[in-house]
Amino acid sequence: MAETGHGGRPKSWVAVGIMILGFLIGGIALPIGPAWWLFWAGAAVVVLGGLYGLAVGITNDTVEDDPRVIPG
Repeated sequence: MAETGHGGRPKSWVAVGIMILGFLIGGIALPIGPAWWLFWAGAAVVVLGGLYGLAVGITNDTVEDDPRVIPG
């Protein structure tokens, strides 16, 4: 029996990657200065990743499994 994964589509992972990159940029900006311009640039990257995620339908990547039966 083939198992299905919960990995999501590649487009959704690109959106997640963009948002993680934005968090990294913003996170690096704080201890090196703080460099506020770099922090806000990272925040803008996060927002762009979120907009991209909405555009590609990232919220449609849900996987519905069969109901779990707990033996009792």
